[in-house]
Amino acid sequence: MHREIPTGRGVSWLIGQSVWLVLVVTLIAGLLAYTGEQAAAAGPFFVDSTADSPDSNPGDGICDAGGEVCTLRAAIQETNALPGLDLIHFALPGGGVQTIAPSSALPQITDPVVIDGYTQPGAVANSQAIGSNAVLLIEISGVSAGGANGLELRASNSVIRGLVVNRFSGAGISLAMTNNTVAGNYLGTDPSGTVARSNGGDGIFVANFVIGAANNTIGGVTPADRNLISGNGRNGITMDQVSNTFVYGNYIGLNATGLAALRNNESGVGIFRGLPNFIGGSAAGQGNVISGNGQHGIAMSDGATSAAHVIRGNLIGTDAAGNVTPGVGNTLNGILFNESSIVIGGLGVGDGNVIAGNGLNGVVVQGGQANQIVGNRIYANGGLGIDLGA
Repeated sequence: MHREIPTGRGVSWLIGQSVWLVLVVTLIAGLLAYTGEQAAAAGPFFVDSTADSPDSNPGDGICDAGGEVCTLRAAIQETNALPGLDLIHFALPGGGVQTIAPSSALPQITDPVVIDGYTQPGAVANSQAIGSNAVLLIEISGVSAGGANGLELRASNSVIRGLVVNRFSGAGISLAMTNNTVAGNYLGTDPSGTVARSNGGDGIFVANFVIGAANNTIGGVTPADRNLISGNGRNGITMDQVSNTFVYGNYIGLNATGLAALRNNESGVGIFRGLPNFIGGSAAGQGNVISGNGQHGIAMSDGATSAAHVIRGNLIGTDAAGNVTPGVGNTLNGILFNESSIVIGGLGVGDGNVIAGNGLNGVVVQGGQANQIVGNRIYANGGLGIDLGA
């Protein structure tokens, strides 16, 4: 069999179709090569400018802040306007740390999104069990933002990772809703993780703003998940009227080496109302290092409406290697609370905390009932190991 070769009018028709095909392919190739604007359907929004201009038409699927650039503000506006999970990646030109300094509060994040600073060329997530070899290259600075929080997450099922967030008058990250993850960030420090660039409020503020904040994770079990939450004006983390918040594997009150203090001015973790929440855990990588803070390592209050929190597997007052080091302990107590059904430690493998090197007492129980303090190593504190307040 053979294929007939068309002639005459058939050839003209084929030539016409071929021309149209070439034009269509050329147009598609040109659109794919265009990097100034990104359509959501084609993949992530790439922030390629440190400017602060808004998006020209939120919801059209194109991050366009004018001049063929995509800013962080414009990318957030686009993701808010498009239903479903979106991605914000970074492709800022030039080497080294890129600082985005918004001139006013960034838009609240109201639709699911993954904001990933590790997508910036040259950025590297931490891989060290103690200390950090992370290279964070996206800094969001609130130096010009006025009275604002850094990122306000009011959507569920979102992830914020690989960012340095500092110098906002409020919290570095304000978190609500459910099933969100904040991992691998530096909150309250410079990009090296060794110098305080304080947020005026908490490093992370988790609160019941809308329908209740629950099932949120701060950190994770791998070195890459570790947040550095230090140098902030209030607590490293504050939880207010929330439940099932999982705080795993973070450095809270130390610098990135894990060996020297970089204190939060108040406590490492403060819990007010809500139940239960989990600070550390028994599994490998779940424990936090909570040291160097200006008041307590962990403070839990409002016993009438808060109870049943679980604290396991943490180092509280030591450095990240578990050593008692001058200047590294929390200034006051390791743990202070007046609530009921609190669990500190346990009898299982990995349950116990190390609570050592703090300026006053290891644990202070100001009230409550049915509390459990078992299986911990509590030593070398300035006062009592456990103060029952009697």
